[in-house]
Amino acid sequence: MKQLNVLQIHSAKVLGGGEIHLYQLLRELSKRGHNLTLAIKEDLITKFSYLDIDIRFLPLKNALDFISIFKLVRIIKEKQIDIIHAHRGKDYWLAIIAATIAKRAKVVITRHILKPLGKTYLHHHLYKKVSKIIVVSNEVREILIRENKISLEKLELIYNGVDLSDFNYNKFYNNNLKQEFNIDSNDIVVGAIGRLGDNKNQEFILEIAAKLKNQISNIKYLIVGQDNSPDKSYKNSLEEMIKQFNLTDQVYLTGFREDIPAIIDILDILIIPSKKEAFGIVAIEAMAMKKVVVATKVGGLKEIIEDGKTGFLLPLEVEDFSEKLKQLVENSNLRIEMGEAGYNRVLNKYTIETMINKTEEVYYDMLSKD
Repeated sequence: MKQLNVLQIHSAKVLGGGEIHLYQLLRELSKRGHNLTLAIKEDLITKFSYLDIDIRFLPLKNALDFISIFKLVRIIKEKQIDIIHAHRGKDYWLAIIAATIAKRAKVVITRHILKPLGKTYLHHHLYKKVSKIIVVSNEVREILIRENKISLEKLELIYNGVDLSDFNYNKFYNNNLKQEFNIDSNDIVVGAIGRLGDNKNQEFILEIAAKLKNQISNIKYLIVGQDNSPDKSYKNSLEEMIKQFNLTDQVYLTGFREDIPAIIDILDILIIPSKKEAFGIVAIEAMAMKKVVVATKVGGLKEIIEDGKTGFLLPLEVEDFSEKLKQLVENSNLRIEMGEAGYNRVLNKYTIETMINKTEEVYYDMLSKD
């Protein structure tokens, strides 16, 4: 099939699930021979510099950043772009306006969050120019249908995928992480991975740890992620709670880590107490490595995890989470059984190959409707 000229636009400043998704998308599309250009802020260059693609630094300040728009128009014409793929709210506008001015290229957007699109007349008019909207979960799709009255035909559900060569349960991860975090051979390790903040709800984990402290002595908790707020207030509150609950010998705030597969490798249980979650990519990463997942029954997590089979989906109650964690800590066979079931679910639904195949199909389908 024809090699495509694809421009990806992403204005994030920090690395998160959406940025990891984009990195995988670019890497795999590049392997398939497509000509890729990435428009980003300079803040994300460290992650994307490993890719053999054309990277352009743009301000991407807001939805009407005319400097960025005219630079995008120049790129579209220079690279003869076929597809523009945008990933954040303000990037949608930039992509649509630039494509309209350049008079070429189809626009596809991916909705990574659990929020409706804008509802003004201008929003409605602009989004008519989008050929396809990719959603990462049924929950996101339902919001756009209900709140924005977008037709089902315009929406395409494509789950995020996990690269099984990166997250490989058979791989030997040569690390000293257990030593680094003072984990003994008989310890059960519970981990949470994600940006520190109210939505990811790491304080909830400390409440669970405090409750279980006198019931189970061999649990260690790794809270992986950084606080991106200017004053680090959330991290500071976690540190205070750790002292208050006397958990300094059980809970470790690791900060940002590049070695996520190695971290998951030493976990026995992944915990996700998020208040909202459009998808939950860390869940499929853990399942790919045969780890059981205990999570709140919200958003895309409801689609990823089979309650009672690959893990547990729970209301956001300390009592419920504590009970299931205790059950898993005390039953290694159940952990293994659920881990195997989770791995098989990833193979069937959440591989990187499936994600890329479906994305390519969307691109080619859009171009066929000229």
